Amino acid sequence: KQYITISESGISEKGFSYIPRSVNPEKILLGTVSHLIKRKNIDKLVLLMPNIPENIELLIANEGPELEKIVELSKRLNIEKRIKFLGRIPREKLNEFYNKIDIYVSLDTFSESMNHTSVQEASMCGCAIFSANPNIGNDCKISPWGVSVNPYSDDSILKGISYMIENTERLDSMRQNAHLYAEKKFSDKAVEKKLLNLYE
Repeated sequence: KQYITISESGISEKGFSYIPRSVNPEKILLGTVSHLIKRKNIDKLVLLMPNIPENIELLIANEGPELEKIVELSKRLNIEKRIKFLGRIPREKLNEFYNKIDIYVSLDTFSESMNHTSVQEASMCGCAIFSANPNIGNDCKISPWGVSVNPYSDDSILKGISYMIENTERLDSMRQNAHLYAEKKFSDKAVEKKLLNLYE
């Protein structure tokens, strides 16, 4: 028998560093680095922003075919002051972006969220993860480092957001757990160790 091992590249701990800090309850920042196409479901979150407390803001980095629609949607809902469109962020500036936000949003249903490079990078920098799981109905699934929601269910999204923001100490704990999990699973040192184990 022949076995093929596929190993992902590790996330640089120097390029994506964790800067410990506490969540500011007066302004909790959600953020995403996402090519804005339909399956990313960012419009779903924008539609629900009027139902989310006003101390929550959303930072959207990158561009894509859905950008104009999302900008117009934010204006129509009169929430453009709570949503900032940052355009493309150079890779060397991503560490600064991730360390600015509290919760990283990944509502892409194409694959498991933790397989996305941007989610791994955000986790390394200590962002709690707000991710997609279309198979959980109208509820949400809680993990030590974040919450998974059904991006096609308004109730699921609102329950997930509410759980994450209602207790900032718990959110701080999620952020720290996200960093520890990413450091163990996705860092360049962790991937190097995995590769070395293959040849022992």
